[in-house]
Amino acid sequence: MARQNQGLQIALIIFVVLTIGLGVTTFLFSSQANEARMAAKDAKEKAQQLRDGMLTVQDENNRLKTLMGFAETMKFDEISAAVNKDLNTYAANFEGETRGYHQALPYLYQTIEGKSSTIAALEEQLQLAERRIPSIEEQAKAQIAKHEQRMAELEKANTQVEAQKRQAENQFSTRMAEATTVVSRARTQSAEEVKKREEQLAQIGGKLQEVTKQALKATEKVKKMETKTFEVPDGKVVRVNHRTKRVWINLGRADDLPNQISFAVYPADVTAPNEETVKGSIEVVDVSGDATAEARILADSAVDPIMPGDKIHTPVWTPGQKRRFALAGAFDINNDGRDDLQTVKNLITMNGGTIDAVAGPDGGITGQITLNTRFLVLGDPPNAKDKPGILESYSEMQSQADRLRVETIPVSQLLDMMGYRPRATVARFGEGASDSGTRFRERNRMSEAPPRDSGQPVSGIYQRDERPRTRGGAY
Repeated sequence: MARQNQGLQIALIIFVVLTIGLGVTTFLFSSQANEARMAAKDAKEKAQQLRDGMLTVQDENNRLKTLMGFAETMKFDEISAAVNKDLNTYAANFEGETRGYHQALPYLYQTIEGKSSTIAALEEQLQLAERRIPSIEEQAKAQIAKHEQRMAELEKANTQVEAQKRQAENQFSTRMAEATTVVSRARTQSAEEVKKREEQLAQIGGKLQEVTKQALKATEKVKKMETKTFEVPDGKVVRVNHRTKRVWINLGRADDLPNQISFAVYPADVTAPNEETVKGSIEVVDVSGDATAEARILADSAVDPIMPGDKIHTPVWTPGQKRRFALAGAFDINNDGRDDLQTVKNLITMNGGTIDAVAGPDGGITGQITLNTRFLVLGDPPNAKDKPGILESYSEMQSQADRLRVETIPVSQLLDMMGYRPRATVARFGEGASDSGTRFRERNRMSEAPPRDSGQPVSGIYQRDERPRTRGGAY
């Protein structure tokens, strides 16, 4: 029995303990549950606030899309691309720090205002122009009426001109028909006449060729006859005064002897003049009679002086006629490197000669060689450094001379035949002279030539003249 009570007590104690533990546990769980409910309530409230805020932001975002003109369903990237496209399209020149609709609108407004002002000014000008249009139209109408009247007058005049043109064409056609008939007849007659003329020309051509051949033969024969030896000289020296360097020759007015003509002087016994036989030269200064003329001595030799009876000769003059010449080439007669063409021309003309043709230094030919040309005088031939055309003109002159049988001589031969001597080169001798000057020896073929004996008795004319001198006289 006692043991049953003890067991009941233990059971009761265990029950009480369990009851207390369960109560404590229940209390603890109840407190946690309350805290959890409170936390859940706070979280629910915060979540509700977040949902409300999100709905507000979404609503504002949709309203902003609507304000900007975009659909609520459009995404941000699409809206951003559309904004950039609009700015690049409508506000490309806008350079603000932030490029957006809000910043671009004032820029666009100002731009529109400026354009509006410009449009207003243009509209005002347009109104002024429109107010002037009636007066301009009136002026234009007056000018149009004037031009129409002028056009009518021109058309009337054109009608008259056309009528006159048709009339002239008709007359022209009639005259052309008549002229064609006349021309046809003339052609027929011309053909017959031309045939006759051709036959005559053929005959004349044959005769002309024959006459030309005969003329060339005659010219060649005449030139051979004119080629003078000293069997028939131009003249001779009849008196000499060496003190005054004067001579007198047997030519004068009857021979048409000109003043200033030069003659080469040769010994009386020479029959073939050349460079080695010339003994001096003279120049006529006074034609005093029909067969008398005074000349001054240009060149003479002390060992072989000019004597009475010496022959005189020039290639540029013949008693009673003029000699004709042609010139070609380079003429440097004194070896100074300069062209002396003008000097040669002057020598020929001053001595009574005539120049027919000259091949000038520019390559052109002045004048023409003819059958009457006596000599073609040649200077130095052209070289490769000369101007173009000089060689051609030089060759052409030679061809003409060959064709016409004109005698060709070098300029040195012409000068020798005239007795011309270029000025000698001056050389210094003695102290201070150069080696070349020391070695220089002037060669004078007249002074080097031995004295000549003509084989004839010396005339009493060549005696020392002791008569009194008078002013202005020859002695």
